[in-house]
Amino acid sequence: MTFSREIIQSRPAAGYTVILGTAGSGKTAAAMQRACWFAEQPPRPNVLLLTWNRLLAMQMKAMQDMLPKRLTVECLSDFAVRILKRRGVLSGTRRILDADGRIGYIAQALRHCQAVHPDEPLFQMPAARCAAQIRAIRHRIALPDEMSEPARDKLHRCMEIVQQKYLELRTFDGWRFDCDDLAELLSRPDPHARCPVQYSHIIADEAQDYTPLMLHALLGSLKPDGDLTLFADPDRQLFGSGSHFRCAGLPVGQLLKMEQNRRSPAAGFALMQALRAEMRQLDDADMLTPHSEKEPADCPPLHCYDKIADELAAVTEQAAARSKSTAAAVLLRNAESVLRYQQAFAEKNVSAEILRDDMPAKLGGKGLYLGTYAAARGLTFPQVFLPELSADRIPDPAQRICMLNEADASEYERRLLYLAAGRASGALMLSCAGMPSPLLPACLRSGGA
Repeated sequence: MTFSREIIQSRPAAGYTVILGTAGSGKTAAAMQRACWFAEQPPRPNVLLLTWNRLLAMQMKAMQDMLPKRLTVECLSDFAVRILKRRGVLSGTRRILDADGRIGYIAQALRHCQAVHPDEPLFQMPAARCAAQIRAIRHRIALPDEMSEPARDKLHRCMEIVQQKYLELRTFDGWRFDCDDLAELLSRPDPHARCPVQYSHIIADEAQDYTPLMLHALLGSLKPDGDLTLFADPDRQLFGSGSHFRCAGLPVGQLLKMEQNRRSPAAGFALMQALRAEMRQLDDADMLTPHSEKEPADCPPLHCYDKIADELAAVTEQAAARSKSTAAAVLLRNAESVLRYQQAFAEKNVSAEILRDDMPAKLGGKGLYLGTYAAARGLTFPQVFLPELSADRIPDPAQRICMLNEADASEYERRLLYLAAGRASGALMLSCAGMPSPLLPACLRSGGA
């Protein structure tokens, strides 16, 4: 896959480069080509390519013999841990509280706050929603414009109370840092750092979900005359309420667009464009116009079953058969559904590799893969199955409770569907049991196969 010289080689006279692309436009491949090109230029500068998904970084590292020696490929969290260990901030034990553990402690903090302030409704919000609000405030993510100034002030005060109790509980159990602390720690100046690692070029993939604090943290590892490139798809933004590089105040030197569909099959691309048409446009998303096919493609058919058991049997049988000759992935909304399909494949004596950050297997060739939408972020497969697209599963009931606001929950779920549909580089199979999800395009809801 080749890209224009402007996408691969250009550098702005001042500021940073932002490259926007729709799903299937080849942003990750372009990011890799741009990183390699910079790393091969004299005098062989240090170049860093950041991915959101550890699994994707592992795939890229598997091609180590083909990559320039001065190119480092890492996922964002591993990069943060490495730099902070070098600064002496983190020890070798690497005791960092993960996202699930963080929500668990926040739930305890909320229960304490509810007991102390029983009449304050903000302390009755779900723990996951509270965790997201605290992150938004700490990472300077813009809060909804419709929120009044008094409401913002009250939210800030209540979240600060929860955060203080959370820190007390976490520290008592021996957790010094959590995953959300990494960006804040990185952004702090470190005048006593021994031989700080600095790069001439940093290329960040999936940059639409880097918070302003994360983006500023990258600057600490960039040389004064260094170059930062952000590859982003605003339509795939899952966190916050706007394109974060705009909120971060970074001096954007040039903004380029990748609009051509280079990878996604025509039917899958049509589904993504139908989903995109119903999304709220975030900042620069309206700059990305859909690529015009010679003949508009129809969305892939939705296969509807009367019973969940019938859908489960059909999908597992088809996926197992196709995985014998190519890589096939069954992607689902949550871990509970993944477990259900894992058990169904085990009953058929079919081995399915679970997509996770620490999986040892190298993706590619033939095989069967199973995981959530989020776990497949940045990855692609020739055959993708998206089952359980029914009204009782999409939006995910847990997410609906977490978001409190029905419109926000639907928006978040629609973006996840858009992300999942973009994982297919070949066939895309959709199915549901019972009523189709109201978040699916009308053409699917009315014409299931």
